[in-house]
Amino acid sequence: MAWDACGVVVVGSGAGFGGDGRRDLVFVSYSRDDAEWAQAFTGFLKPLVRVRRLRLWIDTANIRASEEWHPELDRAISQSHLALVLVSARYLRSDFIMETELPALIDNGVRLAPVLVGDCLWRRVPELERIQWLDDPGRHGALGLVADQVGERDRRLVGAVGSTATTVRG
Repeated sequence: MAWDACGVVVVGSGAGFGGDGRRDLVFVSYSRDDAEWAQAFTGFLKPLVRVRRLRLWIDTANIRASEEWHPELDRAISQSHLALVLVSARYLRSDFIMETELPALIDNGVRLAPVLVGDCLWRRVPELERIQWLDDPGRHGALGLVADQVGERDRRLVGAVGSTATTVRG
């Protein structure tokens, strides 16, 4: 098992990935423009990764240079139990995410665990509007609204991470 700098378990097409039918990955779905939020969540998830032997999949840690990324993405989705979905206007404007990645997660029966990181029209996306969010966007708003308030931002990140632990167990 290999770890990246954020504590993400690095998995790839090698041994233990892709052939044993396990669905124990937590897939991080985000827009590349929201990479700072993905990094923040993976950092906060590190204790869960360590203690629970949780396997986290994020493209920047799990797809190496020269690898074909689409088969790796498909393989990760097929092994995922849960997807941490970091929603923002950038996420919703991505044709790849909305037409390929999000439908693949849903079609593979991956449980979606969305967190609103930036204000957007998420209520206009039926796949997101009808499910329970980790951090109630209707009550709390987007995490991006408190990005410069480190204490509040971190409190909400910890809350969402705690919800992730509950979701993974459930």
